[in-house]
Amino acid sequence: MLMNQEVLSVASADKAAPLKVALIGYGWWGAEAYTPAIQQDGRAEIVAVCARSEATLDKARSSLGDSLRLYTCLTTMLAEETLDAVFLAVPDKLREQYLLQVIQSGVPTFYEPPISHEAARIPIMVDKLLSAPQLLHGDTELVYAPVFAKAFECAQRGLLGNIRHINLRLNSSWGPSTDNGLSLMNNIAPWYIDVICRVVSQLPLRVMVFEDQEYIQARTQSQAVLDFGKVSATFRANIASAAASDETVLEVYGTEGELTASYFTGEFRVRVKGDQDWRSEQIDPTLPIAGWPGMHESVKDFFDALLSGGQTQNNPVRMAQLCAPYGYHRKGQTSGAVRS
Repeated sequence: MLMNQEVLSVASADKAAPLKVALIGYGWWGAEAYTPAIQQDGRAEIVAVCARSEATLDKARSSLGDSLRLYTCLTTMLAEETLDAVFLAVPDKLREQYLLQVIQSGVPTFYEPPISHEAARIPIMVDKLLSAPQLLHGDTELVYAPVFAKAFECAQRGLLGNIRHINLRLNSSWGPSTDNGLSLMNNIAPWYIDVICRVVSQLPLRVMVFEDQEYIQARTQSQAVLDFGKVSATFRANIASAAASDETVLEVYGTEGELTASYFTGEFRVRVKGDQDWRSEQIDPTLPIAGWPGMHESVKDFFDALLSGGQTQNNPVRMAQLCAPYGYHRKGQTSGAVRS
């Protein structure tokens, strides 16, 4: 039995009864990010898992218990289970197919970008998200990290004066994605461009992405320059770095001071005119970390919205604005891209 598509929340449900959720995919992210975050939140019970291989299903049963209901067919699971929500974490090349199925089912969904592995399909999928009746939450967990939330708050209350420039840099040794045809910037924009936008609480007027054909094929390095009018920003990504560990650092420069915020370490530093020594603070996410910092906070936002009938920070409108810096244009906005 499927959830009634007219019912967009379970706010009227018995609050003592746990929400019934299913996981679609049980690879590393499903097991190490979704599962511990759902369990630590405490408001939901994982009742079913859908995965393509018996080995993966055996792993899920071993971790989650013998009462777990297992499926190799998503269509069958959606038809047989009465679910309050699903959590979708599958390989990029399968995401569009599975996301379309859950949208059609009407079940509230927590999913991972990118919404398609083909750039030409992203505008089509954006329209599907915007017209869906149920709660849909794109898991861009970076904006939920408390150290970045602190940076947003300091910038927006004027601690740094007027913001003039923002810089975000990513260094990692992940290597390119092998199961989608997107350029690097198209692939990761929902996570990283959103961090920049939230510093100034607006979308860019223009975006220039520097990716020549060699970069697009390698999919390991990219740079974007964003124009917010009175504020400029740069985002540099290198996923073929020699760095020993992942580095994602935000820098914000204003007329009265500057700050830095490190996503993976939680280190926050700020200095202002009149007090030129750096003031440092350690701002950790909810621990233990589930997958990446901010995951617990992202899951909490989803369940809060599900129970209240509201929306999350990363609702379909936000995903439409961010799923690609040059792949989709909303009416009333101007944007563009330059490829060298």
